Amino acid sequence: MKAKDLKNSILQMAVEGKLVPQDPNDEPASVLLERIREEKHKLIAEGKAKFSKGGESIIYIGSDGSPYEKRVDAKGRVTSDKCIANEVPFEELPEGWAWARLETVYNFIDYRGKTPHKSPSGVRLMTASNIRQGYIDYTREEYISEDEYATRLSRGETHRGDLLFTTEAPMGYCAICEMKRCSCGQRVITLQNYGTAGPDNALFCQIILSPLFQIQVKDHATGTTAKGIKAAVLKELFLPLPPLAEQRRIVERVNELMPLVEEYGELEDAREELDAALPGRLRKSVLQLAVQGGLVPQDPADEPAGVLLER
Repeated sequence: MKAKDLKNSILQMAVEGKLVPQDPNDEPASVLLERIREEKHKLIAEGKAKFSKGGESIIYIGSDGSPYEKRVDAKGRVTSDKCIANEVPFEELPEGWAWARLETVYNFIDYRGKTPHKSPSGVRLMTASNIRQGYIDYTREEYISEDEYATRLSRGETHRGDLLFTTEAPMGYCAICEMKRCSCGQRVITLQNYGTAGPDNALFCQIILSPLFQIQVKDHATGTTAKGIKAAVLKELFLPLPPLAEQRRIVERVNELMPLVEEYGELEDAREELDAALPGRLRKSVLQLAVQGGLVPQDPADEPAGVLLER
């Protein structure tokens, strides 16, 4: 198994609840989701977040054991209630876990359609070229002016610890923002916790990079030469939400395993390099042995080469 496949297997186990044991004493994820909703409603009342256009999503397990989703409007009225067993990535969640739409868990700060005016210095601009798979590449530096930054704050402010997600070129990359102050480019969406009740972003960065979420992104992408995903579509994708205590256990376990995966990857690279060089090196060694008389055994009954030379 290649290092990349091993990493994906670990992340897939994590999002399916198979990486660490469940603890029945953990506060269930449904309670965490309720706190997130309360924080979201406060931000909506303050004008710092928007109510979902299609209505607030509330996913629950029905009496038949299947997942159902209610849509509730701004006045608290249920506008729809249906089974979504055919929509979720997999139906059987571990005890205490819950399904949620991405928009339910994270507030979107989206600057698409607002072209940044570059400046030689000022506030750092984080573009899609800076966001890699799980980390930020700072080698490419771009800036916007302080005035430009002030005008962009009307759509929201990116904070240290937020998730940065690329919607195209490249699509589906995610990393944690490490800067105290920055602004995002047109192909980067900031995923921000609703207040202090959000999930563990270290884990959810990995969940977003996992096969489970990446398959959803690819399945809903549009475009021909450069694939991309619309913010409205991205908001509707599913996340498996573990209890907060289990989230922390998963992060701890992933942090233990990933250095080993990296070490495995380095050994894999070294082996592939050796495999590539071996045919040529082996041929030279065989020829060297041949000319030194080390390839086959000598027979004392053979006519000496001196006799051959005399002839």
